[in-house]
Amino acid sequence: MSPRVRPGWALRVLVVLWGLMAAVTAVLLAAGLPAMAAGVVALGAGLAVGWPMAAREAARRDG
Repeated sequence: MSPRVRPGWALRVLVVLWGLMAAVTAVLLAAGLPAMAAGVVALGAGLAVGWPMAAREAARRDG
């Protein structure tokens, strides 16, 4: 991790993404989706939210 990345921001992003992925997985498992499919969808949701957040942070950091 680059020393210019704000540690508080990185921790907040991890917690938010883990929470999102856990919630998506729980809902899909409760709906009867197989565990592997629920995990893949949750990973996709994490990437869909996390990638833009990381891009904004990189743009802020690099100016």
